[in-house]
Amino acid sequence: MYRLTETRSSRSFIRPLDIKNLPSCRSTICVVCEFEPDQYTTGLYQHYGINFPPRIQSSVLKRQAEFLAGRVCAQSALQEFGYSRFDVIQGKTNDPIWPVGLSGSITHSNNYAAALVCKSHAYAGVGIDIEDNIEGSTREAMTQLVVNKDELCYLRSVTTSIVSLDRLLTLVFSSKESFFKAAFSLVGRYFDFSAVHITEVDLIERTITLQIQEALCEELPVGSLVKAHYQLLNSSTLMTFAFLEHN
Repeated sequence: MYRLTETRSSRSFIRPLDIKNLPSCRSTICVVCEFEPDQYTTGLYQHYGINFPPRIQSSVLKRQAEFLAGRVCAQSALQEFGYSRFDVIQGKTNDPIWPVGLSGSITHSNNYAAALVCKSHAYAGVGIDIEDNIEGSTREAMTQLVVNKDELCYLRSVTTSIVSLDRLLTLVFSSKESFFKAAFSLVGRYFDFSAVHITEVDLIERTITLQIQEALCEELPVGSLVKAHYQLLNSSTLMTFAFLEHN
């Protein structure tokens, strides 16, 4: 794993990077970090050798910190593919632009960031997402946004004394976000959460099966199934990732 040159300030901002072992993934690197927004300073962009885009410079400090943490993970993942310094810029729709021959996805939550990078020949698209548990005032709004009545009924049937409905709703939201990221380059447009439905949550294998409900593109026909995976980063934060196979 690529190890960054650290100073006291950088150690305070980002804790050691970690490469996750993802199940049954081909030619794929996932780098995860925990970061502390309160320890962020603008000088850390120069320290890590990360481009500081004007649009990010004009944003609030929290957004600057999140963007930097995600790009540090991406830089580290690209090191594994032989890219010592590659500037992962944003496209017109804010999606990251990767080197030719590679595909990837970047995500962050309040204190975690991650990047998933793979060889383009391995998958048609990849997506990753990190979410903190949905709870309290956001529960009702998120429920209406992310799932329909049938999906909600199914999730209630899966709820156990160990896995709450809030955790399952977070899992569904995150898995649909990961699917969106994986599919966006193929679909070429934004689409709603209703485009895919949850058909199964496997708490043993830690997988979520999505079924496509709308005609998104030729590569993703209606009725086809996509399996997302998830991992728990801590008791209140989870990470999902989705891989789309080539036809």
